[in-house]
This record gives sequence, structure tokens and C-alpha cells, in this order.
Amino acid sequence: MQQVNRLKEMLKERGGIYVDTCFAAYQSSQDAILAHDEESIFSHFGVFSQDLTNSISDSIQDKMMEAGEKKTIVKRVFCILIEGLQNIRLHSFPDEKNIHLSHLIVSKSNTSYKISFGNIVNSSEKSILIKQIMLLNGLSESLVKEMYINVLSQGTLSEKGGAGLGFITMKMKSSKDFIYHFTALEEDLHYFDFSLELFK
Repeated sequence: MQQVNRLKEMLKERGGIYVDTCFAAYQSSQDAILAHDEESIFSHFGVFSQDLTNSISDSIQDKMMEAGEKKTIVKRVFCILIEGLQNIRLHSFPDEKNIHLSHLIVSKSNTSYKISFGNIVNSSEKSILIKQIMLLNGLSESLVKEMYINVLSQGTLSEKGGAGLGFITMKMKSSKDFIYHFTALEEDLHYFDFSLELFK
């Protein structure tokens, strides 16, 4: 926790005015984990470089393997991590100081793993995300797979890549619906956090 607080203060020193609000959303996710007696196996708030993203994914995968987790579960968690972190890297919106504030939390209980992501988005992205998540949450497993195949074969990639494949893939690998929330930063910026759960 001391390391996280030092990072938060460092980000504030760089002039980002949204650090406290974004950190509060991250802390809320952490508190929810503790309230349900889950074990946090990784958490990070701040900026995600490509090197850090690669390191995090490999580290969590190694921890799960060392703990004797089933390979199928390890692969599902790893896939969600890759897609979620790639979404942060490609689609997060910077604050006024060009800082891409984001978070990742991975926790586990006796029966499941939970993964929480967060990053800044603008109002246009918010509208797209709400429509996409509401659609995915309302589909059966077979229809999600059908959507994945259709988008993969016919979807038009955005200039940043994706065509929604990241969220579709994460939904396919999870066991429950997306839980999501937007925290207003200003009229056109929001901190978007969402989580997924997959059963062991």
C-alpha cells in the first residue's frame, strides 16, 4: 500500500488533476475484494508501459502455475489479462497532462478468479462501451461465440484495432457478466472500471 501511495503522489506531482478520483475508483475495487474475503494476488494503479504489460501477464501466469492451478484456468485468465491490458494500452484516454491513468487487480477465492480493469475514456467511448457491454451481457454463451466468429470474419477494424473483439473475447473466457461503472471526471471524461469473474 505504501508503494501505491508513493506512486499516487508521484502522479499528482506531475500535475494530473484526476489522480485522486481515479485512485478512489481503484481503491473501491480493492475494498470490494477485502469485503468478500478474497485474496489479492496482483494490483497496480498508474501507467502501463508495454514492457510492464508483458511482465504482469507472465508473472501472474507463473504464480498460477506454481500454485498448481489447472492449465485451462491459467489460459483463460491469461487471455483475459492480455485482452484487458491491450484495451488499456490502445484505448485509454490521457488526462490533461497526457498521463494514461489505469488499474489492474487480480484476486482469487476458493471458487473463482476476479479481474478488474480501469482507465479513462471520453464520452464517445463511454456510449460505445455501454452499448457493447449491455449487448454482451444479454447474450448466451453460444451467441457470444457466434458474434466472435462474425466480427472476426466481417468486422471492420478501427484505426486502433479491435472491432470489439477484445471485449467479446473476455466475455467468452469469463463465467459471469461484466460488472462496470463510470466515474465522471469532467463533462467529456470518465474513469471506466469493469470486472469479470471466472470459476475454477
